Amino acid sequence: EIPPEGEELIRVVSLRRLGKYFGAERIVLKSGRMRLYFVSNPDSAFYQSHAFGQTISFCTTNLHRCLLEENKNHRSLLIKDISSVEQAVHLLEQMQNI
Repeated sequence: EIPPEGEELIRVVSLRRLGKYFGAERIVLKSGRMRLYFVSNPDSAFYQSHAFGQTISFCTTNLHRCLLEENKNHRSLLIKDISSVEQAVHLLEQMQNI
């Protein structure tokens, strides 16, 4: 039987796949939050994509939980109340179905 920590590591593969779909160059889970660091090129086609539209739709319907930020041309999305890789994967799957 796989211990819970092993299950979380296995879910990281799904998290990375979903993160890539949403234009994330990097994903950080820390202190009950998930931060997606988006494609650094502001002229990237990603920002005109359906996936980015899904991200914006999710943020506008979850204002209490999401924060879009831009710092020195680096864009990111902070999502609160994410305590595990499993929750992060589930949330991104929900975003994908918007």
